[in-house]
Amino acid sequence: MLVNLTNPVNAEIADEQGEGRILDNGDIPTLSVSGADAVEGDYAVFNIQLSNPSTEDIKFDLIPKAGTASTDDFESEVEIFVNGEWVEATSATIPAGETEIAARVKTTQDDIDEPTEQFTLEATVTDGTTTNVKSEGTASILDNDGIPQIVITDSSINEEDGVLTFTVSLSNPSDSAVTVDFTTADGTALAGSDYVSDNGTITFAPGETSKTISISVLDDNIFEADESMYINLTNPVNAEVADEQGEGRIADSGNESDIPTLSISDSVVTEGEFNIFTVQISNESTEDIKFKFSTIDGSAIKGDDYADIIEVYEVSSDNGITWTEADEATITAGNTAILVRVPTIEDDIAESNETYTLQAEVIEGTTTNNTYPEGTTASATGTIIDDD
Repeated sequence: MLVNLTNPVNAEIADEQGEGRILDNGDIPTLSVSGADAVEGDYAVFNIQLSNPSTEDIKFDLIPKAGTASTDDFESEVEIFVNGEWVEATSATIPAGETEIAARVKTTQDDIDEPTEQFTLEATVTDGTTTNVKSEGTASILDNDGIPQIVITDSSINEEDGVLTFTVSLSNPSDSAVTVDFTTADGTALAGSDYVSDNGTITFAPGETSKTISISVLDDNIFEADESMYINLTNPVNAEVADEQGEGRIADSGNESDIPTLSISDSVVTEGEFNIFTVQISNESTEDIKFKFSTIDGSAIKGDDYADIIEVYEVSSDNGITWTEADEATITAGNTAILVRVPTIEDDIAESNETYTLQAEVIEGTTTNNTYPEGTTASATGTIIDDD
């Protein structure tokens, strides 16, 4: 901003304007480079990130530097992950509003038995404002020619397929037997409900490099979001554990009729009473199922034969005494039904039985009869019996 001077008395203005500069030094991001581990011959992948978003593009040069690992142990080229692919680059940019980018450096495969060695990836800011000019991350190269490194894969399966299979591998063969203990651990998936717990010892005979662990998955008729359990590796003998945990992801595809179907029961009442409908799902879900109500006239006309009021009952402590007016309702996770009622209108006109339709359109949650967010409806018929 500017301050202007005018109208001097007994003086002349030699400098009529001062500039005030306002600096934002409280939100300046800090650039950091993560560490990385790579088995010899693989890529060391670094995560380069800002501590918080910036309104500026932050540009920086990338240079790998030798440490205990010499330049013979890794390649000089750096690749960054841009638009879904790895491209060679000597610099990178984190665009305004974003906070991270990935970079990788290829390590060199050799036949030399050597200890774990390290090099660094240095990022030097060349454009944009950060609290630091440079940052570096350290990569550890795990030798695959000396003492074996034990790693374990993740595993994914649909619940109905029954078995999670994890592969435990040695980075290189050993002349001695190698053992490692394993045990299962709960995540969002629970032992006894979602999978069968297990523990034991894996033994690699001399020359062997691969073993598998099989964990039984328990199928049920409850639709569930994806869940995870884990295999933990401990107590290695004649080897080192480089990756101590494998994740087992259990998905519910609904192929075993786990995905619930929303339906509404028909209702028949005498004129002047409430049509009471049961809105239900065919089986439990771990998701809330939310839907929106509407009615469609048939031979019964809204306002003449039934009221433009929908009241919803959800399980409560008063055993169904309380009814609440609403045009939306939710069957909460673990439950399967709610009651809905619509008042019919008493009149003195002799008329035949009349009908209208109650619809429920799914707006949240997974059912077999919805294409959220467009939504598909379940419906039922309300029949009004004349008493005149």
